[in-house]
Amino acid sequence: MNRKALIVDDNVEELWSCAALLKERGFVVTACSRSEEAVGKFMQERPDLVLLDIRMPGKSGFDILKEIRRLDSHACVIMLSAFGDAGTVVRALKEGADNFADKPLDPDKLMVVVEKEIAGRDLEMEVRTLRSLQDEGPATVKDIIGKSAAIERIRKEVKMYADTADVVLITGRPGVGKNLVARALHGESSRRKRAFVHRHCGAFAPTIFESAVFGHCKGAFTDARHDKKGAIEAAEDGTLFLDEIGTLSMDTQAKLLLVIESGVYSRVGDEANVERTNARFIAATNEDIEQAVFQNRFREDLFHRLRDAWIQVPPLSDRREDILPLVDHFMEVESRRYHLPPVELSSGAREMLYNHDWPANVRGVRQMVRSIIRTGDESVIKEALERKHLVPGAYGVCYEDCTDLPAKVGAAVEHVEKSVIGACLKRHSGNRRKVADHLGISYRSLLYKMKKYGLRDANWDASPGPQQAA
Repeated sequence: MNRKALIVDDNVEELWSCAALLKERGFVVTACSRSEEAVGKFMQERPDLVLLDIRMPGKSGFDILKEIRRLDSHACVIMLSAFGDAGTVVRALKEGADNFADKPLDPDKLMVVVEKEIAGRDLEMEVRTLRSLQDEGPATVKDIIGKSAAIERIRKEVKMYADTADVVLITGRPGVGKNLVARALHGESSRRKRAFVHRHCGAFAPTIFESAVFGHCKGAFTDARHDKKGAIEAAEDGTLFLDEIGTLSMDTQAKLLLVIESGVYSRVGDEANVERTNARFIAATNEDIEQAVFQNRFREDLFHRLRDAWIQVPPLSDRREDILPLVDHFMEVESRRYHLPPVELSSGAREMLYNHDWPANVRGVRQMVRSIIRTGDESVIKEALERKHLVPGAYGVCYEDCTDLPAKVGAAVEHVEKSVIGACLKRHSGNRRKVADHLGISYRSLLYKMKKYGLRDANWDASPGPQQAA
């Protein structure tokens, strides 16, 4: 989908010059020479970029900027003026402009400013998207949206197991809502006021995972400069949610089974001392867990211990009556989140959404609604659903006719993660501490991911790094 740009300038020559420049760069451009029409054009087009002249007859650029920011806090707005004194620039930035460009416009300088601000906006959208996939707020069965028989069953199972099972297994394809079911199990239990600790098993190397979950003592390994408690201790009297448990090594599975069975464990490097835990364990996986047992990739004894309370979440294609309630729910949630009005969908648009198979499941519905909210236009539905392959982009990932979906989902997440970290390294001139703070991850995690993707500080680019080229 091409980006949209709105240019507001009473100087017709400048206006068309700008329009031609942006069209060359792939923007769909709307031009407006009357200040009174600017806000209406903005509401109609919902552009990604606004080039806004400050001095015009009628409303000033500052007046228009104020109205745009009231409608959309995320649109990229660059102010233009032939009177770019320091006071004007400072006022523009204080009132919500993203950047400033002097007139007469230098095409090269203008595009440097545009590309910088669009890249920054994309980065923030990517980070927001990634974080939205890990919502960790409290949940109850009321947050499990849908009216199908399968959803009614899941609500009943959550209620039933909330306080009667110390171990629960949740299975289902990527994006079906296993995270939400886990949070609802915690939120409906008597442990709801205690910690809910989420660890994604596939995000760690085996040795690092054991340290993250069991904790370690000083000197247990290189850089272990002090004792550190693990997720089990952090979840004491609460819930520890282990996502994608099928990725764990057989050795780690054995250690986890011991904790679940006996309630005792040892920190890494301090195996002589035993700790006790009262944490409740919830595990989730998108694998066919029985097939994994058959192939000797998952311990049979651990599987039988987990399956005592087993919640299976079916794909959205098997419960179509949940699609439109999810669309309506996310329309409300996302419009509040981005401070944008909900989009009234036509019956034709709703029919397209209902009839789609949604290989990305609930996650795909949310990403689609986010795109509709951002553009204010339901036409993005047809364009997105007509794609026949996986397409990573600024607003998430769209899927259609995908085979080997788990592998492609993993590849898409890695693509986005690499792009986000690389852009952030550029933005902060290679300052790793600032990048880690900006992304909300630990410094050590950042170093691990940089090494994994072959990223090189401020000089990062799309070419293969040392590891990738090997």
